[in-house]
Parts: sequence; structure tokens; C-alpha cells
Amino acid sequence: SLLSLYPEVEAATITSIINHEFRASDLYKLNSRYRDKTERQILSLKGETLELTTNEAIYREYKSLNAIAVPLSTYFSILLTHAEAAGKVSLIASHFFKYNAHLIKITSEYEWSAVVGYHMAFFNKRHREMQNGDYFGWGKVDMEL
Repeated sequence: SLLSLYPEVEAATITSIINHEFRASDLYKLNSRYRDKTERQILSLKGETLELTTNEAIYREYKSLNAIAVPLSTYFSILLTHAEAAGKVSLIASHFFKYNAHLIKITSEYEWSAVVGYHMAFFNKRHREMQNGDYFGWGKVDMEL
């Protein structure tokens, strides 16, 4: 099961990934180094917890390519393991690898804040497509973003 393959990832997080409800801003939850740091930045107000969601908080959490690439690899691994039953793993994986290569490339060409902004928008756009069973967008460069 996915829970036994990824014991460090919470069940609710795995469920949100395979249901394509996982947000780009939650990627830190897949990397314990960053997850532990971010959990210390949750605010509490009148007994309710509020998560920091400002762009400044996002840039603070995703300071380097590793802060995105490492948990993104876990995200892709969970999706690929789940998609194995459909028999399309190699096709889907090739699109994920293309995106990883593109992310590495733009990191050397653009300011980091622009890369993070692009990644967040790109991820969320793909998220909507995957809800309709379309994984091919991961293999394309999105010039609109």
C-alpha cells in the first residue's frame, strides 16, 4: 500500500495527492527537513490555527531548488505508484522527468522568486488537468505563466 511505501507521509497527504487535491504550497509536507521547519511557523489565534500563506512565506519555505525538487520527487513517486494499475507509468513518468529538467533549466536562467512563482502556478494548473486524467501538461513548457 502507499501508506507502507511512504510511512513518513501522512495518510491525508497521500489521499490529497492521489485525488489531485494537493496544492503546490503544501509541497513542503513531503520533505521532513522543510516540513518540520514550516510547522513551527503556524499561527494560533483564538483556538483556531491559521497557516501562513503569503508569497513571502512561500519564498521563505522554498529557498532553493532542493526545497522544491526533493519533495516534488516524492510527489511524483506517489502518483506513479498509484498510477501503476492503469499501465501508463512510463508515459506519465517521462512527462514528470521533462518538468524536472525544465525546472532545473529555468533555475539557472531566472531569478529564484520568478522560478518559485512559475512552479506554483504550473503545479496548480497541472493539478486541475490531472483531475481529468490528463498528465501530459507536465511535459510541456507553459509560456502563458
